Amino acid sequence: MKNTLILFILALAWIISPQESFAQKKGDPMLQVPLGFASYTFRNQWKNGVPEALDIIQQMGFTEFEGGAPQGVSVEDFKKNAGRPWDFPSIHRNRF
Repeated sequence: MKNTLILFILALAWIISPQESFAQKKGDPMLQVPLGFASYTFRNQWKNGVPEALDIIQQMGFTEFEGGAPQGVSVEDFKKNAGRPWDFPSIHRNRF
C-alpha cells in the first residue's frame, strides 16, 4: 500500500509538472540589452595605451562604456581616441 501511494504521488507530480520551460524560448538571445563595462575593470590594460586597451575591449564585444577616462587623459581626448560606435552613458566631464 505504501509503495502504491508513493507511485501515485510521483505520477501525479509528473502529470502536473510543466513539460516546457516558459523562461526563455529556444533561439532567443539571453542578453537583449547592450553590453557595457566599467573603466575600472580594465585598470591594468590602460597602462599599455588607450588605443590598445580599447582594441581589446572592442574585441570582447562591449558597446557601452561607464566611468571616466583613464587617469591622465581628458574626456574629450578619450572620446575622440575611442573612435568606436560606443555609447558613454555615465562618463563625467570632471571625473579625474
